[in-house]
Amino acid sequence: MKTIWKFPIKVTDRQTIEAPGIGRILHIGLDPSGGACAWAEVDTDDPPTQVALDIYGTGNPMPPALPGSRRHVGTIFSGPFVWHAYQIATPEAP
Repeated sequence: MKTIWKFPIKVTDRQTIEAPGIGRILHIGLDPSGGACAWAEVDTDDPPTQVALDIYGTGNPMPPALPGSRRHVGTIFSGPFVWHAYQIATPEAP
């Protein structure tokens, strides 16, 4: 069954999220309690897979990337800080 799940995330350079049939990250942001989270489509009938996220602070360098290898999925605003999250294309999660 396809559904949307919420995943707590850390504001760090690279991390992975694992869930059954996880594919497309829909949004990154703060939940109502103020915690950084990702919302993603999952298919509970599929085996566990992973997606990678990269997070960059405003003004911080971003390494070069091949066209289409990362997709912006959200921005986190927290006080004076702003972070930008990208889903990284992998064979498991295009």
